[in-house]
Parts: sequence; C-alpha cells; structure tokens
Amino acid sequence: MAILQTVRALFVAWQQPESRQYFPVGRLVHGDGENQDEYEFAYIHGAIAAKEHGFHPFLGFSKLETVYRSQDLHPFFTNRLMSRKRPDFADYVARLGLEPDADAMNILARSAGMRATDSIEMFPQPVFNPAIESYQTPFLIRGIRHLPQTNQDRLLRLQPNEMLTCRPEPTNAFDRHAVQLFTKENICVGWMPHYLFEGTLQLHSTSEYSNVFVEQVNPPPAPVSHRVLCRLEARRPPGFVPFSSSTYQPIAADASRIEGGVAATA
Repeated sequence: MAILQTVRALFVAWQQPESRQYFPVGRLVHGDGENQDEYEFAYIHGAIAAKEHGFHPFLGFSKLETVYRSQDLHPFFTNRLMSRKRPDFADYVARLGLEPDADAMNILARSAGMRATDSIEMFPQPVFNPAIESYQTPFLIRGIRHLPQTNQDRLLRLQPNEMLTCRPEPTNAFDRHAVQLFTKENICVGWMPHYLFEGTLQLHSTSEYSNVFVEQVNPPPAPVSHRVLCRLEARRPPGFVPFSSSTYQPIAADASRIEGGVAATA
C-alpha cells in the first residue's frame, strides 16, 4: 500500500558535532484552508535544550520566539532540494517513491533534507490514513554501508510489501537507542533513522497493529543512502498524537497547531 502524499508538517533536527546527538529544534508547516500556499517555520522547545549544547538559530530565522511565514519556501529549505531542472531529477524522486510533480514537503520528508555540508536532518509528522485507520511514516533504511556483504546481498532481494522486524540494539556503541531491522530469516538489513526512536517508536510499541514494510529497493547505481525505502504503519491508540510532547511544541504562542499529522490554524 503506497504512502499517502499528504505531508504537511516537518520537524528539523540539529546534530551536536561532538556528541553527535540529535536535537529537534524547529517545525515547518505547509498550511491548509485559507493559508494553503503559506509556509510557516517556528522553533520548538527542543531548541531551548539544544542551546545548552551549542545550538545557534539558523540563518534567516534569528529569533526563537518568532513565527516566520511566507508564500515561498525559504532558501534554508530550498537549498536542500535537488533542482527540478537537473536531468537526473526524475530518477531522484523515483528513488524516493514519488512522481516528478511531487511537492517540496514530500521530497524533504523522504530525503530528510540532508546535505554533506551541515548536520541538519528533517523528518515528517506521521500522516494518519483513515482508509486503514493507521499512521504512516516513510523512511530510508540507514547504516547499510556498515553491513556485511552477505547482508547487503539479501537487502537487494527485498520485495515490495515485505515485512521487516524492529529490534532495539542497546549495545550499539554509537547510539544505545538504535533499532535494527531484520528479515524473516533473521538477517539484519540496516537501521531505522534516529528520529523514529521517540515519537514514532512510541506509537510502534503501544499500537495493537504496527509493522514495517518495504516500499521499494533502489539497486546500484543508486546511492546506498537511497537503497531501500520503507514505511512504518501503526494503528492509532485512543488519544495518541505522535510527536506531541513538550519538546515538539512551538515556542511562539501564535504558531499553528498540529492535529493528527494535519496543520490547523489557531
């Protein structure tokens, strides 16, 4: 089952260069209703904690207490998108499971907006799919280059909709919260992204139905970072909203609120 292309909220995480710990610091919303074409960026309370570890506001977004709204996507985000004029753009979005006319929010959600020149990563607010009464979150498998060749060979044989098993790895020297992904033959094919460890894995652990499925495999010459696109599906427990803790709440009182993966103006 394809991932719904209705991403309207993205969180921005900053990585501390020494500890390599990630801190969620901001939120980008693409509005609905009368503000359908408006983009809104606001810092969240995670930025206050990140400041104690060396975080500084982004260029163009200098004040933590301000909501930044615009009809156009700010260069901070557009600079993380491949130009649509490039001849390989169609191949790029296809590796992300998208069509060439996909909007910026969905491209950033799938690609994480990562660049080699900084330590910023983006991740989507999980989208609720009423057709299956579940949240869906797309993600690219991480850490593939660290796998033995036999594991990488098995990874290339993954099939669309093949189910993978999540398994915490507390002995991981890099991140004790790491979560590995295994095939039915108990072969590790990589790791979940760090941003799934909190809100989405909380949903994963409390849901009566929660599974990871392969969306598509992108064989070489696709880069390893785009090798496998997956989706996490989890049925919503009563009253649960992912990434709803105080860490993810905007600092500014006039920022839009998010309800179940959809932005709603106050």
